[in-house]
Amino acid sequence: MAFGRWLAEPVQHLREVRTLLLLKLYFLELHGSPTDHLVREQREVLQPLTASLASRMARTEGFERLLFAWRLNFAVAVEGFLEEVGAGRSASPRQS
Repeated sequence: MAFGRWLAEPVQHLREVRTLLLLKLYFLELHGSPTDHLVREQREVLQPLTASLASRMARTEGFERLLFAWRLNFAVAVEGFLEEVGAGRSASPRQS
């Protein structure tokens, strides 16, 4: 089934996390399907992207560096979110 294959595929771009990844997690949960495979695959896609962003940020200056910092911090936040989801914990912000 095409829909099932789509659900299992991690998103390839950070800009797709907020819409497509959350939508996939929603549908998996709605159908009572486990999310661990998608979360694991998504983390594998995200790790090299995060490393690349950090490397590129280190080689830039000025506004370009600011843009890479934005993208890198977003990628790190997504990694934290995936860690929470993968551990079965709530993805809500931590209470101090």
